Amino acid sequence: MKSATQPAAAMLAAAMLAGCVSSTDTVQTKSAPADDGYAPERSVAEVKAMIRANKGNKPFLDNGPRSNVRAADLHALLADRVIVGYWSSSGFQRGKRAQQLFVAVHRGDGRFVTCSKPIREMIRRSTWSTRTVPGPDGQVWPMVAGPFWDLATYLYDPGSGEVALFLRNRERTGDRRTNRRWGLWVGHVQERLPRAAYKMCPNFPSPDRLGLEVNEVQTARFYDDLLAQDPGRRVRRPDLVTPHAKIAAERRNAPQDGLRAIRQRLEGAKGRAFTIDDGSGRRASTAAVYYAPLSAIWTLRTRDLAKAPTAKFALAGRTTWHPGGDGWGEHVRVDWSDGRTDRFAWPLPKLELASTRHPLAVKHDRLLAEALAHEVAGLPAGIRFAVDGTVRLPDGRSNAPKWRSHGDTIEIIRSGRSGTRVSLDELVAALGS
Repeated sequence: MKSATQPAAAMLAAAMLAGCVSSTDTVQTKSAPADDGYAPERSVAEVKAMIRANKGNKPFLDNGPRSNVRAADLHALLADRVIVGYWSSSGFQRGKRAQQLFVAVHRGDGRFVTCSKPIREMIRRSTWSTRTVPGPDGQVWPMVAGPFWDLATYLYDPGSGEVALFLRNRERTGDRRTNRRWGLWVGHVQERLPRAAYKMCPNFPSPDRLGLEVNEVQTARFYDDLLAQDPGRRVRRPDLVTPHAKIAAERRNAPQDGLRAIRQRLEGAKGRAFTIDDGSGRRASTAAVYYAPLSAIWTLRTRDLAKAPTAKFALAGRTTWHPGGDGWGEHVRVDWSDGRTDRFAWPLPKLELASTRHPLAVKHDRLLAEALAHEVAGLPAGIRFAVDGTVRLPDGRSNAPKWRSHGDTIEIIRSGRSGTRVSLDELVAALGS
């Protein structure tokens, strides 16, 4: 089970480590998407037929879909609209497979709420924004980020208003099989709320609060039954459809200076804590510090910059900035101290910076600049901590240990094995001057 800090750290990194850039001054362009790694091109009708053919027993795709709505157009399609649909293998009714209902509202102010019968009739709330995510083999996926499924790309039929939602649990590089598979929801986009949302989830936000009307006829808890009652006032926007090949070409030809800009701003912050705006006008769930000398990111247990200097440390990560290549195109990679690895590359967020440098950055400055005045954790007086991760011994011996920062602790690595953890405060207290 994930710790409480992991989703917050991942959410922050997903929003912070945005855009794409080279470490040089040359503007890079994205590589062409490869066919490898894409699922076969399908219409929404073909997706539904695929589900019927396998009787809902395979609710996953092993390869990424070819969406047909740009990231910017996803906002126009979904904002202040209602998605009504079902999970492709959503359960049974009277012994037969049934299409158990979910209702989702993407509000124009960046907030999101859903009611889902397949997930124990729970209400989920979040924020949402749109972005374009690169695949590991050069694929291009315009996505909605933020709802409880984390990332979703859409296939849309403007004639019927139907959508297929391909859901991915984060853009991650782990070896788990689920990281290469996409879940699938099917439904349509309509203008009004079905009354069923309030029958399933009585505490669903009121129509007045959402700024939407209610379709009083749509009361059924199963999708096929609800359509028989009333198919809904569908959202039909052919102007928002773009062939996937064109979306990929636009992405490929776009100049890549976004990552350069955010990297320069984070380095210029010199260790000041920051928060990000995920595109909805709301801050992400945690603040963080980027420490450029070590290419480190440290997340904090607060989103309030005023409280950042005294907030508890949450999680450490090391960032590497990639201008492109190995199929990914330009991106940022984050290797977290808990063993996870993330890669991100999407639009530049808004950063808000604290007015003063964070104590973690100030302490690391001293650690890199001064020698130990007395022995700590088996390390003799006179040693120095080099920015390249080596411990420089005063007598010049070649078998010096390595060191690694974990934010509020320092790990001393001997003979290539993980070793002693020492409090950063303890080491700073032992420094000279």
